[in-house]
Amino acid sequence: MAVRKKEGPSFMALQKQLNSELKEEQFRRVYLLYGDQDYLRVQNRDRLKKALLGDGDEMNLHVYSGADTDISAVIDQAETLPFFADRRVIVLDNTGILGKSGPGSSDQGDTLAAYLPNAPETTHFVISEGSVDKRKKLYKAIEKEGLILPCENLDEETIARWTLSLFRREQLSISPELLGYFLELTGSDMFNIHMEADKLCAFCHGRNMITEKDIRAVCSLHLQDRIFEMIDAIVAKRPERALEIYMDLLALQTKPQPILALMQRQFNLLLQVRELMDLRMNENEIAERTGQKPYHIRKRYMPTASRYGRQVLIAALEDCIKADQEYKSGRITDQIAVEMVIVRQSQRKK
Repeated sequence: MAVRKKEGPSFMALQKQLNSELKEEQFRRVYLLYGDQDYLRVQNRDRLKKALLGDGDEMNLHVYSGADTDISAVIDQAETLPFFADRRVIVLDNTGILGKSGPGSSDQGDTLAAYLPNAPETTHFVISEGSVDKRKKLYKAIEKEGLILPCENLDEETIARWTLSLFRREQLSISPELLGYFLELTGSDMFNIHMEADKLCAFCHGRNMITEKDIRAVCSLHLQDRIFEMIDAIVAKRPERALEIYMDLLALQTKPQPILALMQRQFNLLLQVRELMDLRMNENEIAERTGQKPYHIRKRYMPTASRYGRQVLIAALEDCIKADQEYKSGRITDQIAVEMVIVRQSQRKK
């Protein structure tokens, strides 16, 4: 029996630890912030800069970014004593030094790894990277000398609580159901959530409750929502509208093949929902079976599925598969493959 690998502390536990240490002014020699949540990396990077610099100005702050960063120059700067301050702060921002490839790949990272234990106590490093290779010597050196904060993989509940706090700060209320809908539109990227929440708060200024109409009026639809809007137009036998949405997606540099793949996925979901509806299952049971939100099952999938017969949905799914095969065999282009499905399904009888 394989031994399960022990997971490290959660982001929230490490964030609380960092907050406590900064409050007590217990500073580490080096901090690593990594992960796909750029919002958390930027927020913590800026907090660290402010805490480490204290009352001093930015004369003792040095920021290096990009793959052309020269670690020998960084080390030279690290050796310089701070000017009329307690600490010198060096920020390495998206240099790729901890990635699988990057500036000098191993050499530069290994050089910094060897230097960290010998760096002056007055010099502190803040390293921010989108992704890291945990096998690198530099990563292991940071584990020993500092604190690593993985800004990624936040659970849905944590994202929801944080988003709710953005609205409460503006004295706005939102139901749990609509909060789920809002997050379905925005995705889990916290920068995008913050931007869309700001737009929504401004739109609802002077009121105390957010409605579905407000969200749809303000928030940018994700690709999946545009695809479903296109499918709705197909169901309503409005090929002109469906093609208009498709052309909008192409204008936004969306490739036809992922559009076709999402269309196939949506028709497959609609077929599942239709079959479960035929078995007299309610929205919560269907949501559990399909892995979707109950709100979306009730508001999106059930109304559309009810307008389609089971055989028509099977035919739509088969159309997507056939178009994909014809494109991959080189008989048609990927753009024509999508257009073919739109036209065929818009002309098909209900």
